[in-house]
Amino acid sequence: MDDVQLANYFAGVDPGPIEAGRLDQLIAERLGVSAGSIIWLSDYTLTKIKFRHTEIEFEDYKKLPEILVEGFATPGNRARSVEICHIDTTGAKHKLWRICIKATRGSQVYLTMFHRLDLKEMRRLYRRANKRESLIRDHKNQLARRLLRRASGA
Repeated sequence: MDDVQLANYFAGVDPGPIEAGRLDQLIAERLGVSAGSIIWLSDYTLTKIKFRHTEIEFEDYKKLPEILVEGFATPGNRARSVEICHIDTTGAKHKLWRICIKATRGSQVYLTMFHRLDLKEMRRLYRRANKRESLIRDHKNQLARRLLRRASGA
């Protein structure tokens, strides 16, 4: 993610879209696009997030590439979409994120959702994915995996 372009968006200078990250091989295969494809964050989505999720700050957007690569992934609610949930264990208080990305017919990939989540809800999503055997990718962080499995029966 280009920090300058993101800052310009927040300053009202650049309307977007902004590169949020790039797809790894596993998620790209699931979406039916090429690995390394750019995940775009459109002006519409940025505006929607800004108004609906006021708790998300500039620094949180800078975490998007990490969330995309390290979180656990499950199929999304729509065709050619994937949801990724991530626990940021670096701070004193863990931050939990849920995002959704989708591929268009033209093979462009967009981030469509980005918001905070509580641990109870994330555990429920993780448990459901394990039960349905629909987990595309497990969380890469060992502490996060332990937090998700604690009291979840997974």
